Amino acid sequence: MPEPLTQLALVALGEVAPAEQIGELVSTSEPNEEGVRTLRFASDVPGHPDWFWTVWTTQVEDDEPTVLECDLLPGEDALLAPAWIPWAERLAEFRATHDRNGKLVDEDDELDDEGEAPEVEEAEAESDAPRSTRGKSSTRTQRRTRRRRRRRSS
Repeated sequence: MPEPLTQLALVALGEVAPAEQIGELVSTSEPNEEGVRTLRFASDVPGHPDWFWTVWTTQVEDDEPTVLECDLLPGEDALLAPAWIPWAERLAEFRATHDRNGKLVDEDDELDDEGEAPEVEEAEAESDAPRSTRGKSSTRTQRRTRRRRRRRSS
């Protein structure tokens, strides 16, 4: 059973955070000249590594201790930026996993020459009979033609 001050802090934290996000007691400070103590609890908040639930309590003379405030505060390494990765490497990684429109591509799909995922039309997928393509150009060919025309006119 936690000591009464720790129990008081846990009750206060329970009003602002779900119990599963509050970890173990990490540290308790000695009271300062005003009688204020700081209790720090590990944080299990997703996306907040090295953050701590912090509760400030005080006890005046013979009265019961009371909670002054509780908050989620960063630890020493919580606000450090991740290691720098050159833009060219980040862009190459993005392009390897996304099509030209920024949509995530399945691992099984391969991108075509223009950086797009192959599309399967529903009518084609449902029909077993071969379709006549005489006089019709594919969407891919149409895009290439438009792109070549734009380059020539520039």
